Amino acid sequence: VTFSFTFTNPLENTIELENISANVICKDDGFLLGNVSVNQPITIAPGKTGTINASGSRLLQSLPFRP
Repeated sequence: VTFSFTFTNPLENTIELENISANVICKDDGFLLGNVSVNQPITIAPGKTGTINASGSRLLQSLPFRP
């Protein structure tokens, strides 16, 4: 699973994102579907917008749950 999202830095300081990860949860019943993480560091200057690319994998036990 790969996806991208944009983030605009509202701060007066530069943001340096080195590591971020998250669980992917089914919104209907809270079942854990997998994990995602940022695959490269990103720096976003004040007032600028950056694209954050993330990728992950689906848990094997979630395969029968959501084909």
